[in-house]
Amino acid sequence: MRETTTDTLVGDLIAGRADVAYATYVAYDEIAHHNGIADSASFRALKQLDKQFHRIEHATSYAPRPYQFVVLSDPAKQTELRLSSDAASIWKVS
Repeated sequence: MRETTTDTLVGDLIAGRADVAYATYVAYDEIAHHNGIADSASFRALKQLDKQFHRIEHATSYAPRPYQFVVLSDPAKQTELRLSSDAASIWKVS
């Protein structure tokens, strides 16, 4: 599901159809709540999420207009959202 969500968002960004877009990626949240944040499955889900963020950011280089991104996390897990250092410099983490 995350790939379909990302593909749809990327297509809209490249076509310039999106003034504002909102996407929900729930896998990490579900896994981390169930298994805990230190579980290897949680880290795998987070790594996959990070890849989607990179795909979306990369797509903006082909978009006809600039975009800004805001990443929201579950408030209970707010301090536990981890992005690569490259992604963290691109995305605002709330």
